[in-house]
Amino acid sequence: MNKVLKYILLLNLCLVAASTIGSAWVSRSVGSQAYVAGAAAAVVVGIAGSIALVLTYLYCRQSDSSTSSSSSAGSSNVTGILLAMLVRMGLPLLVVMLLMQTKHPLMQAGFFGLLTINYLVALPIETLLSLQFINPSKPTNPTGQCDSGRLSESGLNGSSS
Repeated sequence: MNKVLKYILLLNLCLVAASTIGSAWVSRSVGSQAYVAGAAAAVVVGIAGSIALVLTYLYCRQSDSSTSSSSSAGSSNVTGILLAMLVRMGLPLLVVMLLMQTKHPLMQAGFFGLLTINYLVALPIETLLSLQFINPSKPTNPTGQCDSGRLSESGLNGSSS
């Protein structure tokens, strides 16, 4: 769990940097409200990304501790990644829909653009961090090489038998 907390901290530090740069750029046209919108966008994306990392970690840890076949472990990994993706995309989308429905002043302050910037910064970072939790399925041959004996017996290696 310590690894997850480090990854969450790293993700959110990158979002603070992206939000600060993006807000400074947007504030030239909309004023100081851009900093509030940028902070809100970073919080929304940070929460969604943090939840997604935790879900990926929990599902991948579950597949590591299961003693079942590698196909069920792989399906648990996929389930965790897809559930994390739903949270990562769904929460920011829900927030934008709610703010648009209520005609919130943050939307006038550039919230949507800043949310997009934060999302696009977080996506590759979070993807790379999530991949650290996934253990690839073990191949049937521990060396990872083709079994040349079977290939030569079936005549697939170009020799005639």
